[in-house]
Amino acid sequence: MVASSRRAAVADGCRGVIVYGMVTGALPFTAPERAGRAAGAGGDGRDRPQLRQMIARGLGRKQRAALTLVSPECNAFVSRLLEPRAEARMTVEEAACHGWLREGAAGRRLRAQPLAPLDRHATEEVRYPQNINMNYAAQQPSEFLT
Repeated sequence: MVASSRRAAVADGCRGVIVYGMVTGALPFTAPERAGRAAGAGGDGRDRPQLRQMIARGLGRKQRAALTLVSPECNAFVSRLLEPRAEARMTVEEAACHGWLREGAAGRRLRAQPLAPLDRHATEEVRYPQNINMNYAAQQPSEFLT
């Protein structure tokens, strides 16, 4: 019973991380970058204790500032999902009844940070070598099974 309630509390916290990322465009808790490691590179586990401490402390000044760009209802919703104390954290049942989800943002304008300019290389046409057949649908499925 204890293990299943712990799993549920962890899942509720994970939902908070996902929603925070969706509404702010960033993750709420990230391990500090170390010299010699690219940002976003796979970790070797040495950052986990620091990351756990950040999660246990809850939202900091930087994360709360990011939430000022969303509606007060959304801010309250995300903050409750990311509550560090499991007993005070919003459950999935409570989340489903929350006004921000039930009423939505009908008729409201989203306040958001401006998007960064697109990298011109990311929008260029992709060119494939001539020997690659990109029309897989025209081939017979049996060709892939042999």
